[in-house]
Amino acid sequence: AFVSFNENDNINGTSLRSNSMPFCIAKAGTVWVGYIDAGLDALYYNFTLTNKLDDFVTNFPASNFAFGLVASVAVDKTEMVWIGTSGGPYRYDPATLQLIGINLPSNLGPQVNSIAIDGRNNKWLGTSKGIVVLNSAGEFEEAFTTDNSPLADDFIYKVVSDEQTGDLWIGTGNGLSRLSLPLSQPAVNLEEIYAYPNPFIIEMGTETISFARLPFEAKVSIFTTSGELIRELKSSNQW
Repeated sequence: AFVSFNENDNINGTSLRSNSMPFCIAKAGTVWVGYIDAGLDALYYNFTLTNKLDDFVTNFPASNFAFGLVASVAVDKTEMVWIGTSGGPYRYDPATLQLIGINLPSNLGPQVNSIAIDGRNNKWLGTSKGIVVLNSAGEFEEAFTTDNSPLADDFIYKVVSDEQTGDLWIGTGNGLSRLSLPLSQPAVNLEEIYAYPNPFIIEMGTETISFARLPFEAKVSIFTTSGELIRELKSSNQW
């Protein structure tokens, strides 16, 4: 059955602010609706589309986004909401209700057209000047452009992460690109996780060991051969 939500419908004293909706996604009982010049709305429907009595809308005015176009929204594995706009990316924390603008390197921003979250909770931002990667903590990690990669074009329309294969699909202004990330794809079985380099030899005290294909927020416990615990690491750390 179709259920419609229209501009200025009374939804428990709240409402959507426009019928012109160039972008929307649904995640965890919430529909995020982006507008050209009216900001962003979050429609909480509580998984009961045919019952509007428990619904409400949170409005994020366009002034929160420098009056830019809201082009993309993605919710990561910690429930942080990442918002791509013509004026740059933003991060919204539903727990604290805090909305923060994220600064990109000047040669890569500010326009963000698409955001994808991979299996390790990295954020892949498709911009008008290439791909920007933020790590699980939301910090700048690296970037891909036509200058440093075989990316088909720097203008990115859409980024989609396939968590089953670890592939990243990128729709550009000059064709489709695929970036294969097998080491970033979390393993299904423990046998698929491995450490490198192997053997790992400590000589100077500055060497690091990496663990490939750990699930997001996995914990690694390191023991001696006699069973003594040496250290516990989170999946985002190196040692």
